Amino acid sequence: MQCVASRETSRTQSQVSYNTQPFPPEIINRIIDELSLWEDKTTILACTLTSPSFRYFSQKRLFEKITLSTKHKNETNTLFTLLYKNPDLVSHIREVSLIFISDPEGSHDGDFGGSPGDMLPDVITKLRNVVSLNFTDLFYHEHADSRVGLTLDTQKALLQLGHCAQITYLQFDEVRRWPVSFLCHFPQLRRIEINSSWDPFVDNATSDLPAELGHIVGTPSELKELQIKYSNSPTLFSCIGASHSGLCALAVYSDDASYTSTIEELVRSSAATLERLKVYHDQGAGKSERCEETVNLLTLVLS
Repeated sequence: MQCVASRETSRTQSQVSYNTQPFPPEIINRIIDELSLWEDKTTILACTLTSPSFRYFSQKRLFEKITLSTKHKNETNTLFTLLYKNPDLVSHIREVSLIFISDPEGSHDGDFGGSPGDMLPDVITKLRNVVSLNFTDLFYHEHADSRVGLTLDTQKALLQLGHCAQITYLQFDEVRRWPVSFLCHFPQLRRIEINSSWDPFVDNATSDLPAELGHIVGTPSELKELQIKYSNSPTLFSCIGASHSGLCALAVYSDDASYTSTIEELVRSSAATLERLKVYHDQGAGKSERCEETVNLLTLVLS
């Protein structure tokens, strides 16, 4: 009987040991690769794969990129709670995507709703190791007065984060009516990418957001790379031009060649530093052609 009990104890200890062993790095990488096409991958992982087997390396890989979306409110609120109660997990986060969905009537889902969603500002202020932020606002119709979808507390948290974290990359996908001075609260910013059908920014004079959020504290002097797709953004060009930082890379893709005159001054001011320049004009049917104006811009750079 003693031998049987000993074997049972040994088996139980072995099972416990096995269940708490961290997954090998290659297994974690395979899991993440397999789920890479899921738009809510990170929230699902955060909610379902938090077993004892996921130790430091596993958690670090799983939480490097997180997505907070109003489309998946339950999962997102669960993630809020998880991050709020586990500061160590927050330290792993390097890339954050904030996705807001508006309904066909044009009304916004707001932040995320519910008391767990109220944790968003607190969670944001803890993201001190984040280097990349993506903002996405998906519209199902044209609505000129659509708002940014962030509560005042969340906006304040983002501005505070801009000064505390080492954020070097901002991406805007189909957003509009952001105060251009928002960019000035990210002094470490080196790259901006805009994928939008319109100018996503408004200047401080026309912004309908609270005045305290429109206060310019400086210009993005570290900015080196700018990529704009299908959007003429004179407000942004004006803001960057004032910084006299000197871009190293500029890429513009548009269905309207009239933007060339808008960026001419920007190219001129970056003549000493510009290393990569791409200007493309969309001809429809998936075809893009490098604009003839590119030659003129290159001439500007070389002159």
